[in-house]
Amino acid sequence: SSAASDVYKRQDIANLNGKNIQQVTFINELNETITQLKAEKEALLPTKEEQEKDGTINGLRRENELLVEKNSGAIEEVRGTGQVHTRKRKELRDSVRFCRQV
Repeated sequence: SSAASDVYKRQDIANLNGKNIQQVTFINELNETITQLKAEKEALLPTKEEQEKDGTINGLRRENELLVEKNSGAIEEVRGTGQVHTRKRKELRDSVRFCRQV
């Protein structure tokens, strides 16, 4: 009877060992997959040069936006000055007409 129970115990141990080996194999495969995914992720990240280039491009975009705003202001100012000049010219023309009439 004890010989039979020893056989069962050995079979249980062998089964457990088999399951442990399967789990260890599975964990190793997972670790390999994780390592591979990390490498792929690293490859997808922008390099330092690309980041610097992006920073420069963004800086230039902002600078350009500021210049556009500044130019828009200058253009409005010139328009305003032009309107003042047009009004003064009209006033001068009117006064010249008035002088001719007198």
